[in-house]
Amino acid sequence: RLGRPYGVCDDGEEFLRRYGTVYTRRTCQHVCEQTLIQQHCGCHDSQDEETHRLHNKEFGHACSTEKELRCMLATL
Repeated sequence: RLGRPYGVCDDGEEFLRRYGTVYTRRTCQHVCEQTLIQQHCGCHDSQDEETHRLHNKEFGHACSTEKELRCMLATL
């Protein structure tokens, strides 16, 4: 990952400290998706349990109501 002036990427150490796992593009994308779902819908995607386990304190309950599921799909 290139640092400034090419972007604001870090060396992966902060990701490791925060989530307890090594940075990969795929993991980062999953974390980002779950974060967006949590922010917009107040729940997490139960189909992505691996990412949820990284953030079990942050993501709350699984999206289960029709309203939550619609919100989740609209967010992705």
